[in-house]
Amino acid sequence: MKPLLAFFRTAVIVLVLCVAMVPIHSGARLNCDVSGMEVSGSSVIVALHNADQETELVQVRITVLLDDDTIETLTSAPLSLEAGETASVQFQASRTVSSILDGPEPWPF
Repeated sequence: MKPLLAFFRTAVIVLVLCVAMVPIHSGARLNCDVSGMEVSGSSVIVALHNADQETELVQVRITVLLDDDTIETLTSAPLSLEAGETASVQFQASRTVSSILDGPEPWPF
């Protein structure tokens, strides 16, 4: 019984140490805002503004409802925004976009 208890104790310690070593990316502060959006047919254009003092590397994700009632999540390529810069990201859905369900949301790359 003692070897089994020692094994589980060691396994728990290793697990806790592994989790502690993983960088927590979700806590990263991103000072990049969506400053505008336009939907036309199957195209969605999102304007981003970097209000930070540093260059930000971001991606943008948006979830849309299409005209055939299917849902599509679109993700941009990584985009580098200089301090104070505004840039546009264009998404192309597979069909006509009926509405935006979630986003657009920029997040650190």
